Amino acid sequence: MLSPRYNGPTYNFVLDYFKKGEQRRIRRFMCAALPHRRRILSLRLRCDDLKFDVLGEEGPISAYEFLWGGSMVKLESLDVELGRWTWEGMKAVRSNNCTKELHLRGPWTRSCMPLFSTNLKLLVITNYRARFSRIVDALQATPSLISLTLSDVNAAEAFFSCTNSVSITLHLVNNLHIVHGSTGTKHPQLLSVPQPSVQRLDLTAFETEPLVLHSVFRTFPSITHLRIALSNLSERHLFPLLIRRSNLGESGTIEAACLSLKHLTIESEFNEITAIIRTIALLRRDAGILLESVALRGIPVNDDVRGDILELGEVIPQLDIRVFARRLEGYGDPADSGNETSSGGDWASGDEEVARARRKAKKY
Repeated sequence: MLSPRYNGPTYNFVLDYFKKGEQRRIRRFMCAALPHRRRILSLRLRCDDLKFDVLGEEGPISAYEFLWGGSMVKLESLDVELGRWTWEGMKAVRSNNCTKELHLRGPWTRSCMPLFSTNLKLLVITNYRARFSRIVDALQATPSLISLTLSDVNAAEAFFSCTNSVSITLHLVNNLHIVHGSTGTKHPQLLSVPQPSVQRLDLTAFETEPLVLHSVFRTFPSITHLRIALSNLSERHLFPLLIRRSNLGESGTIEAACLSLKHLTIESEFNEITAIIRTIALLRRDAGILLESVALRGIPVNDDVRGDILELGEVIPQLDIRVFARRLEGYGDPADSGNETSSGGDWASGDEEVARARRKAKKY
């Protein structure tokens, strides 16, 4: 018979067995790395929690102290996922101004704020469902940030709250990637001021109302690279990219969202949107602001779509077309797969990431 502490409805003997095995492996790793903490440049850690001690030559220290105590003074890249983030005793994490890359997965607490240093260049926040005000504080503390990825965060509150009075300017951010940031907000306000520094915008599993995407385009007017994947796009979502003239005649002022756009990538979209993309390309060519490349990967094909593709081929210097495969997981070039912050070539994320986002979206 199990002892009383194991009789709760949430206890799972198998999971507990593997959890203890995981802790033993993490403990052995930390014991081996303990004398070398001051030389560690990069650390990636996955663990359910850190409620154990690490034995060293000078006696035991807590695993929390190993990770957050500030002894890894040369650490440039930190990637951490913990099942439980609570720092025992509510101590604050010690800051490290050497860290340039930070990946945080899970509901980290306010005690982790010192991790967001003024020298941070790349930030990835994943699976964060708490109040977005904490991320706002993190962004305000990282003025040197040039790449930001938000995946599975509370996007509705994060970007689309009309009552948000905090103004954020991403001064140096060049790359912005949002994964699974769907929201049903009908009157959005994406951040409170335009973000002209962002040149590369990547939206994955970003299913939302057309007005929200229109707000996105207004907020990031200087993007040169746009990638949208698995977001249930319709023609209405892309209307702002059409060129319009404010007055009749050739002398009229050109109006459109994202006038600097040069590279457009659409992936794994199930609706027929090639007609609007063809029109966008034609109007921009006639206005003298040609799209240099268009990639349509994982699109449905019929006779109308084939006609649109033929016309695009006459307008776009670099055209990449890939139709739907039978299974999304098997579609695309495996070499094109990327990580959280990269995709096709040196820009957007690859097909495998889209597949992962789709599988995750099905859970909700």
